[in-house]
Amino acid sequence: MESTHSTPLADEKELTTQNSSSVPTPLDAEKDSASTKQHDASSLSHQVSRQLSNQLSRIETSDYPTGIRLAMIVVALVLTIFLVSLDMVSLLSTELSLRICV
Repeated sequence: MESTHSTPLADEKELTTQNSSSVPTPLDAEKDSASTKQHDASSLSHQVSRQLSNQLSRIETSDYPTGIRLAMIVVALVLTIFLVSLDMVSLLSTELSLRICV
């Protein structure tokens, strides 16, 4: 014959286990809400990073001048700087010669 006698501590643990599994507490609801918000934020973050990645790949593959076109642009810029500085020297020397003569 088996004894069905249980200790009060075992009964209390059993009641606690039954109560916690059958009735959701506000704390459980808050944890579920927080985990849902965290999952939504993670999903949104993943979508944003995917969109940024797509935009960056479009920027990397856009048309930048290369080869002869790039060389022509660089030469044009160097000539522009040279001619502007030459013009400034010309103006400066003209002004100096006018002051000397006067």
